[in-house]
Amino acid sequence: MLSKHISALLILLAAVFLVLGIRLADDYGLGWDEPVARMGGIITHRYVVEGDQALVTYRDRYYGPAFEGILYALEKITGTTDPYTIFALRHTATFFLFFISVITMYFLTKGIFGTWWWGLAGAVLLVLHPRIFAESFYNSKDIGFLASWVIGIFFGYRYYTKPTVGRAVCFGVAAAFATDIRIMGVLLHSIGIAVGVRSFMRKKYEVLRSSFIVYVFISIVFTILWWPTLWGNPLVRFIEAARFMATFKAYKMDILYMGKFLSSLDAPWHYLPVWVGITTPLSIVALWFVGAWKALVNKRTFWQLFFVIIPVCVIVLVVVFRPALYDGWRQFYFIYPCMVITALFGLQWVFRLSRKIHVIVVILIIVNMSAILSFSIRNHPHQYVYFNEIIGGMKGAEGRFDLDYWGVSYRKGLEYIASIDSRPTIKAFFAFGIGAHADVLRVQHRRFVPVKRLEEADYVLSNFRWQKQKPPLSNIYDVWVDGVSIMGAYTNMK
Repeated sequence: MLSKHISALLILLAAVFLVLGIRLADDYGLGWDEPVARMGGIITHRYVVEGDQALVTYRDRYYGPAFEGILYALEKITGTTDPYTIFALRHTATFFLFFISVITMYFLTKGIFGTWWWGLAGAVLLVLHPRIFAESFYNSKDIGFLASWVIGIFFGYRYYTKPTVGRAVCFGVAAAFATDIRIMGVLLHSIGIAVGVRSFMRKKYEVLRSSFIVYVFISIVFTILWWPTLWGNPLVRFIEAARFMATFKAYKMDILYMGKFLSSLDAPWHYLPVWVGITTPLSIVALWFVGAWKALVNKRTFWQLFFVIIPVCVIVLVVVFRPALYDGWRQFYFIYPCMVITALFGLQWVFRLSRKIHVIVVILIIVNMSAILSFSIRNHPHQYVYFNEIIGGMKGAEGRFDLDYWGVSYRKGLEYIASIDSRPTIKAFFAFGIGAHADVLRVQHRRFVPVKRLEEADYVLSNFRWQKQKPPLSNIYDVWVDGVSIMGAYTNMK
């Protein structure tokens, strides 16, 4: 009877989360990378369907198009053509993939730790990260990969625990899909390799002859199938893609890091670990160290090592190959689920200590996560600029780290200006941004004409990226997050 009630409660929670996410999808503005990501889906679609060869020389052809292809297909299927509706559809679909990964995270952590409440803890901790939750609507590239990564690990876990042919197929497909979003998805194959090595060491050759061969075949076939750039010469082009991403230098821009402007091509080795450390919930950071330490000094399982090694391995690869780094650690969000599970291993060890200690730890976690939830609610829909207590929150990050680097908050500024200026045409200048910010507004607000020269504009909007001081104009509106302005709107009219 109790299990039925628990199942009903979990289904209700999942349904509420899904409905809430669909409702909130319309609250977020446009991210800088969204039009670029969408264009990758369009060019890939035209290559596959129409034979258009633009993909062959396309600058971003080495970005995996699997999810972007699905998003553009949704546009075609629904007949959506209005700019606002297109990106509203994309935001909803991106959240839906994230929702699936949250459900998958529940079953993964439940399987690893053995009880439903551990599974719920894993899912909740994934959702409560303010940056990841907010970006689960408008960041189809990084959250798309995070979601596919979690799904891939789940099917890898199932394959590892029972290497049947059916599970081999599911894991091969999931690993291929993740790889065809970001090439770092190849790290999922460490699970498949572990199955092969274990089967060989235990002389279970029937596994090698059946499910392992199927897994290898399926993963290769679907990786090629869903990534048209590989067609024609898969091995060579896959190596080219790996080399391109490992030494990524395509974009050179300034980054604000520890109060100094640096080149994205010359970020210090500690850029990534520092960004992870100051924007991840403090309780997860602390418990991750406990879980990692116990996994290294005690008797450990394959999964304990896997979830510890993946984040460390990724950071080491970044330090060694030194690709361009910018926009915080969004490109590496996929390591966060691994951090969560390692943190849960740390919490599991804490529970073996005295009852007094683990009660205190649980209270501290609840207080920390409650404060984070409060931050997200009161600053919605701008949770994506979250910084933790290590740096002193928003006040500590102001002027030291990039905040709204994608200009998602411009939507609020434009909507405010449209509410006070009834003219049919309003000229706007974005200190850092793109004209598409004005194109994807609701119809009643779509009266802006982006201009390239500040002196031509009626209004100036800035997210303060690359700026050492705010514009010397009359301020009319700000988007505030915990007392810090992340976007200002200014009038340029006399």
